[in-house]
Amino acid sequence: MLLRHRLQEWAANRVTWVQYPGIDPFKRQTVFFRTAMPWEKRVGLVLFGVLALGACALVLAFIGLLLWALATA
Repeated sequence: MLLRHRLQEWAANRVTWVQYPGIDPFKRQTVFFRTAMPWEKRVGLVLFGVLALGACALVLAFIGLLLWALATA
């Protein structure tokens, strides 16, 4: 059940002029995205994420090296 349906049902319980959402409780809603993402974009996002994690790891390693150098100096 979507958050929008829950909010509408909550409002329908409290306000007389709000109607209950027209949902079928036995129908599964398996659609997570309105449009399918192309595989090229997915691969690009995964590569961007891996590169971003690598850059963050390098920055953290450099900061750790600086802190170690300051502590041992």
